[in-house]
Amino acid sequence: MKKFITLLSGLWLALALGACDTSTTPQHGAAENTPAPAAGQTAANAGSDTQRPALEVATPKDYTAVENAALGVNENGKGLEPGTEIAALTIADIHGKPFELQQAWREQPALVIFYRGGWCPFCNMQVRELSVKYPQLQAAGVQALLISVDEPDKAAMVDAQYEIPFPVLSDPKLIAHEAFNVVLELSEENLARYREYGLDLSAWSGQEHNKIAVSSVFLIDQSGTVLFSHAPEDFRSRPSVEQLVAVIESHLTAE
Repeated sequence: MKKFITLLSGLWLALALGACDTSTTPQHGAAENTPAPAAGQTAANAGSDTQRPALEVATPKDYTAVENAALGVNENGKGLEPGTEIAALTIADIHGKPFELQQAWREQPALVIFYRGGWCPFCNMQVRELSVKYPQLQAAGVQALLISVDEPDKAAMVDAQYEIPFPVLSDPKLIAHEAFNVVLELSEENLARYREYGLDLSAWSGQEHNKIAVSSVFLIDQSGTVLFSHAPEDFRSRPSVEQLVAVIESHLTAE
């Protein structure tokens, strides 16, 4: 019995260590629950191409709502200042077809949301809420867009999971990420930990750059100018749909 308890304690310790993200990169200084290996996958075979199972969209995990006083922050030099004009950009939709971002705000303002990827449980909670409550954003007068580094077929998995009623875009070459200044490169230490627990970022993006988005949101007017930018340090903290509606109404009324 004593041996069993000792083994059980060791297992819990291993899981706890695997759940912590201790990146030295400023934008990812907070602790993170790293996804456990997918079904049939262990730390030993997580990096094996021959044994890697099909990728799955992570189960949503509750995020922390942003305090109203903290809305509109751009931390660690990320994000764009209000008044910045967005240049013409073309990335891809979930079918791999070219998508001009400008068409999203040509007829009405746009809410551009960058998420880390379909592997991120906090992002998936946000995506689910945005999808369910999208009528509130429409009533506020905006078109929403979701962008990640996931390649088109992986972005399509997220779209299919949550029946997202607005464009989901793929940007593995970081074109939009760089334009909006939300590129985050993970440390080698974190990448090793992610792979140990079955998360291979290159399998999601189809790229070897191991870069993802700073979880962020931008309100863009019809001229392509940033009205509001929120790019915080803590990826577990997200604006609620209700908060976004208040931000949208405030800025569009001010115009």
